Amino acid sequence: MSDAWPADGDYEASSVDKQIAVTIEDAVGHPEALTLNYWVEADHDTNRNGEADADEYVTQMMVNSTEAEEKVFFGHIDDSRNPNMARVSYFVSGHDPAGNVIIGDDGPGFAYDLATYLTRQDMASVFTGLAWDDHADGADVFSGTDQSISIGLVDANGIIDFEYISLIFDFEGPDPERDQQRISYNGRTDVWTSESEYLMLLSSSSADVTTNDTGLPWVHVNFDFQFSWDWPDEDISDLALEFKELGASTPTRIEFIEHTFSVENDLVLDAGTYVVEDVAEPRTGPLDDATPVRPDDRLRWSGRIVYEGSSVPAPNDLGITVEVFDGVQYLSLIHI
Repeated sequence: MSDAWPADGDYEASSVDKQIAVTIEDAVGHPEALTLNYWVEADHDTNRNGEADADEYVTQMMVNSTEAEEKVFFGHIDDSRNPNMARVSYFVSGHDPAGNVIIGDDGPGFAYDLATYLTRQDMASVFTGLAWDDHADGADVFSGTDQSISIGLVDANGIIDFEYISLIFDFEGPDPERDQQRISYNGRTDVWTSESEYLMLLSSSSADVTTNDTGLPWVHVNFDFQFSWDWPDEDISDLALEFKELGASTPTRIEFIEHTFSVENDLVLDAGTYVVEDVAEPRTGPLDDATPVRPDDRLRWSGRIVYEGSSVPAPNDLGITVEVFDGVQYLSLIHI
């Protein structure tokens, strides 16, 4: 045997006509029939122990009368009554016309069968809401500061049903593809990705599943991230959620008119706290704009560094270069 489908560990939509395919290579015997032995948890677990016992398997014949060296045998079973995450086990048995055993040591039981796959019952997910911590519609968000957005989805199949869940931040520029910056979570692989050089996912991002009032799985995904300092757009931008479920032909996209934002990445000295002082004798104390600077002055400036147009302070771990013009030349001072 060279191949079998569904493969071991696959996650398949339940169906009244599930196809089982087994590929056999036999250059000499050309087998024409094989026996498909299968066990569907909802239908055949008669003692309800959750195990595929040998006496619970049922059989059907799979026929292929061609004389090809590589032959594919097809069977069709009904696993439609299996609930989400229930199991189907199968193996094949038979001989070629020369009496050779087609399959080796495969047999009944999850540890010995050819394949065990899981079933799912496809349904449309229900979006339960999005929350952006400490953000109001139309307000600025600040480069280099932690942002957190959480979303909720109810899905009978749980988190494994999502091929991806993505947040899309739109620059509102002329190129829709380029202007859409995306961060994503894959429910099947539990992998987080950023598809944008301007969005940095944080390791504190998380996903978990609880149960809602009706007993269905309630998926919570928390995206923790930062906007980079070179975010190219200071105009108003918007946010969308996109997710793709297994079995769905197209993704679902939800656009939020109540979560518009602008990214502020400019830092300034806070006018309310900025002070220039002369700290050398004979003249000491604050200087105002009209005070001339003398060659023997030693000046010190102090004040808060904030994001432009706000009172939000710059992050503590940020390296900042301050340029000072003394009337003749520019001097660069480093503030850390």
